Amino acid sequence: LTGWDLESARGRPLSEVLHLVHAATGERISDPVESMCAPGLSVSLDEQIVLIARDGREIRIADSASPMLDNVGKVTGVVLVFRDVTRESAVRAALQESEARYRRLFQNAEVSIWNEDLSAVYQMLQQLRHEGVSDLRRHLDVNPQLAWDLAAMVKVLQVNEATLKMFGAKTPDEFLMEIHHTFAPDTIPVFIDSLCAVWNGEKMFRSNSSFRSLDGRELKAIISFPIPEKSEGFGSVPISILDITEQVRVEQALHRAQKMDAIGQLTGGIAHDFNNILGIVMGNLNLLKRQIASDPKILKRLETIENAAQRAVDLTRQLLSFSRREFARVATVDINQVITEMVSLISQSLTPEVKLVYRFSQDLWLTRIDPADFEHAVINLIINARDAMAGAGELILETGNVTLDADYCLQHPDSHPGEYVELTISDSGKGIPRDLLDRIFEPFYTTKPQGKGTGLGLSLVFGFVNRSNGYIYVDSEPDVGTRVHLYLPRAQATEAVVSQPDTQVEEVSGGSETLLVVDDEPGLLDLAREMLQSLGYHILTAANAAEALQLLSESPAIDLLFSDLVMPGGMSGYELAAEARKRRPGLKVLLTSGYTERAQRWESSAQAWSCLLKKPYSRSELAGGIRAVLDGGEL
Repeated sequence: LTGWDLESARGRPLSEVLHLVHAATGERISDPVESMCAPGLSVSLDEQIVLIARDGREIRIADSASPMLDNVGKVTGVVLVFRDVTRESAVRAALQESEARYRRLFQNAEVSIWNEDLSAVYQMLQQLRHEGVSDLRRHLDVNPQLAWDLAAMVKVLQVNEATLKMFGAKTPDEFLMEIHHTFAPDTIPVFIDSLCAVWNGEKMFRSNSSFRSLDGRELKAIISFPIPEKSEGFGSVPISILDITEQVRVEQALHRAQKMDAIGQLTGGIAHDFNNILGIVMGNLNLLKRQIASDPKILKRLETIENAAQRAVDLTRQLLSFSRREFARVATVDINQVITEMVSLISQSLTPEVKLVYRFSQDLWLTRIDPADFEHAVINLIINARDAMAGAGELILETGNVTLDADYCLQHPDSHPGEYVELTISDSGKGIPRDLLDRIFEPFYTTKPQGKGTGLGLSLVFGFVNRSNGYIYVDSEPDVGTRVHLYLPRAQATEAVVSQPDTQVEEVSGGSETLLVVDDEPGLLDLAREMLQSLGYHILTAANAAEALQLLSESPAIDLLFSDLVMPGGMSGYELAAEARKRRPGLKVLLTSGYTERAQRWESSAQAWSCLLKKPYSRSELAGGIRAVLDGGEL
């Protein structure tokens, strides 16, 4: 090893032949013979020793020195024993580097990793197999306590930084002390699945699972770990826990949105068709009342029918509101002012036993919404709160300015960052069970007794908030109460628009102009023709856009086009209006629909013919709309 032969080494200083240095520092190591001569004891030198051979080679050695003693204990010589441990040192260094790399990966991993000792669990499984158990899952079903006993044998050795962040712990010791609080109801079923995977000799275990953070938040995760071979042992098994809480929330929000959209499509389509039927009923009732006004008995019956039909009209409008197909008349408003104007109505909706509290924020931002829809939404929430409190309790209406940031929106995937005006309505009622919260906005869904509610109140609120590009969040706790938060986008305007009271004229004079009426519903087409003819107008009718364009080319004297907005055949009412205007510039246009999702898109395009009459309409409403457009005004 030294590179010296006996003849060359004889007579030379030992320190020259044994040129020893420290591996880490390179410093010369003193003569080992001198180190032991004085005490006369055997010495094992540090393993961090490098022998510099005569030819300059560096050899890692392990050596020891023992004194040779005479019969009186005097040192007469020294025996040096050393061996080449270069390979062993390299292997040891590689192992240490590997362990250090593993520790770095373990600590810096972005997913939670628990290093667990499962050896006691594995030994118990082997004992069960030795005792004749063949079906572990069935055995655990029969002996459920055994699963808990096996779970208690698991030892968590260490956890990484991602675990502390995921579960809200400050230190590993804090987490390990509180680890029992992190387990959810499905912990044991998932643990049993993992035991069966080990039992069946699988290579990998993977499963969805639930946990709880130390502050009580529900966590969704994917738990996985490689199942060691028997020869590898189960003393240190890395358990990976991937946090998918936000992913699950987003998927659930998307599912809810798709479900609500599907329900909205269904209810909106039904409501549209029902609106046409009601239009025929209401219109003909209106005509009948005018024709037999002299017979009070028949007139009273007709009014009873009309009142019932009007309730059906209100119902369809609620359905259209939910499905976002009800036309919105937006304005820039201060909701403090709107609610103040509703105080009397709100009080009338409650019993004297309900304590009503208003907490209005000063300098409240403005918002651009449909004030009438907002009032309906507030009243529906007030009535729901009243019913939840069984007539007695405390009801709080609170307003404020709020900014939803990215962190909040991550927790509430249906929301969007931005500035909002917030209305919170809180009650001290019975609350809503957590498993029902996802269904409360579905049309016709209600927890009230039969006959006590239609299930449309919260659907209407949901529709209003969606149309307003806002967000609604319901926070409820059984036997404590419910808080409904409405977030309405802040408007850029600095002054609210003062709403003017509606003025309705029962009778509007007709005229002698020629009108082209277009509707694909025969009953509505005949009804509009009869109403307008009774007002003195000359009427041409068409069942679709193609017939209407043909009449436009054949009849020079047409003063106004009155068309349904949504029609089959490939051309809608506004497309018909655009084509008619090309052929006859200056033609007056009035559109009508009870299915106004397309109307909103059309009106936002700022076309010149922006007048729209909602179905179902009465004779006076039709007369007023026609006359207003002919005279150059607006509805």
